[in-house]
Amino acid sequence: MSAFAPDSDLHPGVWNGVAQPTIETLRATADTFYGAIAGLETHPSGEIRAIALGPDAAAAEVPFTFTITTKSGKRVPGQGVAAALLRKGVGGWKIIHLHESEQHFDEVMGQVFGARR
Repeated sequence: MSAFAPDSDLHPGVWNGVAQPTIETLRATADTFYGAIAGLETHPSGEIRAIALGPDAAAAEVPFTFTITTKSGKRVPGQGVAAALLRKGVGGWKIIHLHESEQHFDEVMGQVFGARR
């Protein structure tokens, strides 16, 4: 299952600090990451803050926790914040920009994949 809608519009995307010029390259990078782990659980961990920017635009922010399960069964916890810009169109609300920031991301990835050499 893709994390992106079939009609996604991406100009460009960034995954782990690396620019992905198309939705296809971003999907491929994400598929590589998700294929290397056994699971990922994400849950909101605080108040969802939203603000109307206009009749067809809004922004939202939510803190979250996550647990990555490695293929060996190790569970690595973490936390972060997600922020989104949304636009209301004919088909309803769509996320037009999403940003997630995980605290101590390099340390978490080191626990998941081992230290970089």
